[in-house]
Amino acid sequence: MRFSSVAAASLLSLASAAPAAVDKRWQTPAPANTLTPSTLATYYGKDGSIVAPVTIGHASQYQGASGATTTLVTFNLNNAAYTPPAGAQCTLKFFLDLTDGAAHIGKPGDQIDVFSSLQPAPAAGSPGWGGPGNQRNIGLGRLQPVIGGLATTVQNNGIESFPCPKIGDSNVKGGLVGFEVVPVNTASVDWSNIASGLYLQW
Repeated sequence: MRFSSVAAASLLSLASAAPAAVDKRWQTPAPANTLTPSTLATYYGKDGSIVAPVTIGHASQYQGASGATTTLVTFNLNNAAYTPPAGAQCTLKFFLDLTDGAAHIGKPGDQIDVFSSLQPAPAAGSPGWGGPGNQRNIGLGRLQPVIGGLATTVQNNGIESFPCPKIGDSNVKGGLVGFEVVPVNTASVDWSNIASGLYLQW
């Protein structure tokens, strides 16, 4: 049986309407101007506990909740091949890959804030109050994530251009530097550290 010209035209129309393939957040190995996270940790605002390491990032706060759940993102500056050059300006980007099975946005328009950290998250986590806490420092900006692409910058307080962290900075401990992904209001965002999430570029 042969396809009719109408059927062929319909198939061509469907093919052209399909979304174009979206590049992953980074290639393997990553480009020389890109630094991906070494580890993630989950911070629970209700009791100050930190669970580390984790493979899934999560940021959420629902109305009536006692505290937000945030993700502490650690970058390792010890590999010279993936270390920003002296004096470089960095940007933080947030990507949700189409193939990331963990990628989730609670509702359209959900947003996240990104903060610098006074020090990176403890490698073994923390049981709760009395520990290091989330070490939240300066708000760098507000982003609106989208599955299948880069988050849009809603508020830029330096997130698009700031001095790249370097060994010797007060917030860099053992060559590690941290940032925190925080939900805005009742937002909920999830991602896998393998395919998606926050990354540094210069």
